[in-house]
Amino acid sequence: EFEELAQKCGWSRFIRISNTDIVNFENASKFDMSFSGNIKIILKNGDNAFVSRRYMNKIRGELCLKK
Repeated sequence: EFEELAQKCGWSRFIRISNTDIVNFENASKFDMSFSGNIKIILKNGDNAFVSRRYMNKIRGELCLKK
């Protein structure tokens, strides 16, 4: 539901990173990419979120990274 609301309101910086997490890229302070290909997002408040494999290509596209 939140994804639909964000899209209707023009909040384009919210993006789903897993089945349970939606992140506002404006609140991301760092993207930690491991050699295994995992992406950890470190938020400005100190929380961490991990991008699931299912959403990896979507996030790489958002970050303008190629596989």
